[in-house]
Amino acid sequence: MKEKDPFQPSSYVNKNADVQSDCLAVAWDHKGEYLAASYGNGDIKIMLPSGRKHADCNIAAQGAEGSPTGCIKFRPPVHDHDGGIEAQAKFNKKTLLSVTCDGIVNHWDCSKGVLQHCMVVPNQSFLAADFACDGLQFVVAGSDSNVYLYDEATRELISTMNSNGVKIPGHVSRIFCTKFLPDDRNLLLTGGWDRTVKLYDTRVGRPVAQMGGPQICGDCIDINGDEVLCASNR
Repeated sequence: MKEKDPFQPSSYVNKNADVQSDCLAVAWDHKGEYLAASYGNGDIKIMLPSGRKHADCNIAAQGAEGSPTGCIKFRPPVHDHDGGIEAQAKFNKKTLLSVTCDGIVNHWDCSKGVLQHCMVVPNQSFLAADFACDGLQFVVAGSDSNVYLYDEATRELISTMNSNGVKIPGHVSRIFCTKFLPDDRNLLLTGGWDRTVKLYDTRVGRPVAQMGGPQICGDCIDINGDEVLCASNR
């Protein structure tokens, strides 16, 4: 009996989708109900695991005029700082964050395919984004090697994080991935072209640790307990 290839998918999600461009990023929501994919022409498709596209699921980066949408992230369930659910009622449960190479940051209501909020940052090229584990903050990063921390409720900038002239420097090239720790709203990992993965602490606004090695060129850092998984270009 032929052994099954462990890397062979058991089923396809929307295999025959009318895709006209390269896929740059994918993201599952936290319940595994929605799968989002973003493309080089700015399109975003929301699909169901059954292979059926959801109603009104094709959305395009508002104002991007075909600019590549390089990163998408679903917002996790929103909790207040004490771990309660008081803040959750204020937020839509199926919100998707997307960033483009033209400095556009969009929030989408995926259940309706409707744009919630659009923010354009001049002279920026955003390549990475992520939500904190409590859903109350998010970061974006890209070509200028800074990490920008925002408040999710107001969508206003909290801080711009880099080295601040201390022992551990910030990135010196493009940042392609940002990943908050799943159990700590204050800590996130970042990686990019400069072959370093840095641990940022949002409370001090700078990196507090780093490790060298992977040249990261996409949304390819994940965390499992004390282990960090990175995909390197070479």
